[in-house]
Amino acid sequence: MDFESVIIYLSVFLTSLLCMWLGQNQINAVGTAVYNKRQKKFFGIFFFSVALLLPILLAGVRDTSVGNDINGYVLPNFEFAQNDSLNFSSFYRRMPVKTELLYAALLYIFGKMDNLFLFFTVIETLALVPIFIVLFQMRKQISISLGMAMYYFFFFNFGLSATRQIISMSLLFLAYFYLDKREYKKVIALSVIAFLFHSSVAIIIAIYFVVNWILKSRYKKIILSMVIIFMLLFFMNYEEWAEYLARLVRLVNPRYAYYIRHYLLLYTGFVQDNIPMTYALCQTVLVLIVAFFLFLTNKTEVRDRQLLFFVLLGEYFILFNGVFYESQRIAYYLNMFLLLYVPNIFKCFKNNFLNKFIVSICLIAVAMFYWLYDIMYIGSYATERFLFR
Repeated sequence: MDFESVIIYLSVFLTSLLCMWLGQNQINAVGTAVYNKRQKKFFGIFFFSVALLLPILLAGVRDTSVGNDINGYVLPNFEFAQNDSLNFSSFYRRMPVKTELLYAALLYIFGKMDNLFLFFTVIETLALVPIFIVLFQMRKQISISLGMAMYYFFFFNFGLSATRQIISMSLLFLAYFYLDKREYKKVIALSVIAFLFHSSVAIIIAIYFVVNWILKSRYKKIILSMVIIFMLLFFMNYEEWAEYLARLVRLVNPRYAYYIRHYLLLYTGFVQDNIPMTYALCQTVLVLIVAFFLFLTNKTEVRDRQLLFFVLLGEYFILFNGVFYESQRIAYYLNMFLLLYVPNIFKCFKNNFLNKFIVSICLIAVAMFYWLYDIMYIGSYATERFLFR
């Protein structure tokens, strides 16, 4: 483990979380304050700005060796874009490594400028801001800092590598927030933009609609029971049913149809080593802790059940990685709901600051354990050694 890198990451994460906490306190106090409302609002915006700028700048100044996928599809396309004779149409048709349209546009723009710092900075901004918007809108019900802690320790390093998917995940996270508010134009716009960054979004959108239909059905208990049985049978008989799945998935995402057939040839049966056990166990522990307190205090709402269902479905896809290697990427979209589900635990403690603080430390410790072991020790996503460019 590179302790210097651990210190760099933790310094940014913890400072950002502290600023998030200070910013939320200032903004929440605006509504109840008799005096200095403008001052509290100013300091709230200031702390939130610092909290967001720190991780964005950290992502911007990183070396190109930080992240598996940077040398896979970022640098080849970035360098190709510097060809003076290329307009965007030619660039997009002849990209060394094909990507989705909007991501290709960013590569082209910043490649022409020959500015990787701005490229990485914009990517991280597009990843962080949609998440912050959701948490900020929910600030009266949840802790923004606790939600962001889940993002930093579970998804930040993944986003340094999978720069396309992290944007799509964040945009779809925001889209689901607006779906809950029935602002359908925003949902459609965000979903389309997310698709133009990573086409795997199409699969998740289909899952969202199916899940919402099930949860709103009069016969949801019966349907859920049937779905669970089917999922277990599908897990156990994946090899026999994989070709049918590939044909179905090809309708919304041809790339994943290829992955299904490709990994079916590489792996036979259930491969336990393909399951990120630390990731699955830590998220399961968090879900169990929050669910226990919500049910114990009878604070569970319909939205909480929806969030829980999505997170548990994400856990299923994590385990499914043992038979289909790429399913973990699908799980990440669903596991993003941890950012809302975990902070829900604050509803169980009213205004008791000490209890909230202790619970927050315990929950963050679980997420940090995953980050220290899986990201910084084992080296998932090749981001464990942070180097400045």
